[in-house]
Amino acid sequence: MGGIGSGNSYRLEKKNTIDEYRNVDVRRFHREGLLKPGCCFSWSWWRAEQEVASISAFVQQDRVVLLYRYHSGAGAEWEEVKEPVPLEWTPCNFGGERPWFVCPGAGCGRRVAILYGWGKYFLCRHCYDLPLLQRHPE
Repeated sequence: MGGIGSGNSYRLEKKNTIDEYRNVDVRRFHREGLLKPGCCFSWSWWRAEQEVASISAFVQQDRVVLLYRYHSGAGAEWEEVKEPVPLEWTPCNFGGERPWFVCPGAGCGRRVAILYGWGKYFLCRHCYDLPLLQRHPE
């Protein structure tokens, strides 16, 4: 009893998963008609019927600019962040176009549908080294 792998010691090395972070999904923004140049909107995250975070955004021709406040921990000063996120559009097989975020992470540039807010910036799961696990249905 009590050998290697027993108990809850695995939790000490647990890697965070994508479900644990706030995210912005370009597909959802597109479905709701928010990706038109000149459009301004806000987005909120809720837990137990209480708003826990929000961002504002405005859309330019080739990018979405995210506006939000960030602090690095208890007692830290809040900082205003203005994060431009490039957009790319690819044609669909049966007409229309599909939007993608281009990850603004240093040296990344991946075309992704979802960016995660874990640190100061919204970046792709590769930049934050987040494992891809099955997401819960909305």
